[in-house]
Amino acid sequence: MPLMEGYKPVGISMRDLSSVTLLFEEYEVIRLCDYIGLKQEEAAVRMHISRPTLTRVYEKARRTIATAFAEGKAILIEGGDYQTEEELNQIKDFIMKIALPTRGNFIDDHFGHCESFTVFTINENDAIENREVIPSANGCGCKSGIATVLRQKGVEIMLAGNMGDGAKNVLERNDIAVFRGCSGNAEEVTKAFLRGELNDSGESCAHHHDDRGHDHQCQH
Repeated sequence: MPLMEGYKPVGISMRDLSSVTLLFEEYEVIRLCDYIGLKQEEAAVRMHISRPTLTRVYEKARRTIATAFAEGKAILIEGGDYQTEEELNQIKDFIMKIALPTRGNFIDDHFGHCESFTVFTINENDAIENREVIPSANGCGCKSGIATVLRQKGVEIMLAGNMGDGAKNVLERNDIAVFRGCSGNAEEVTKAFLRGELNDSGESCAHHHDDRGHDHQCQH
């Protein structure tokens, strides 16, 4: 929770001021992105919301703060739609599902041509309690419909190697946060993510086949 209930211009009594309200989730997104310096994808995972939702909250929060500064208003930090970390920890049936494009037990370097998707179920203790393997659909990762299938199964996070912007956008529209640049044993990568050791590489893959079926290199 915030250390302060709000802020006001120096030298003016609250009874002489009008105010704007910064919701708790708006305060948190400012804290994560502007104070700690997380990327929006990382902040969205921390807050258990989608990247588009975080962007909307972030933009509204900055407009609220700018209004207070420009118009000399007080800022009240209160209300909103949120749960504290302590409240989340009290939810005994809390689970999270993480998917990875795999070939065997290892992350497949190319999302759109992987052999299968391995889905790990994570319990309230941040431990893997179940593993499910879903065969990959034929076709490009951004057009195969796999994002919808994974979201219906409750997947919130995708840990991948290389991935094009098309597939990334489709996953994010289905409220699945994407972390690229991952490699190695799928279970070990998932455990590293749960320990907070992974960040999105920010690199997109331009891997594709031409009309003659020739494979082209990824450009980063």
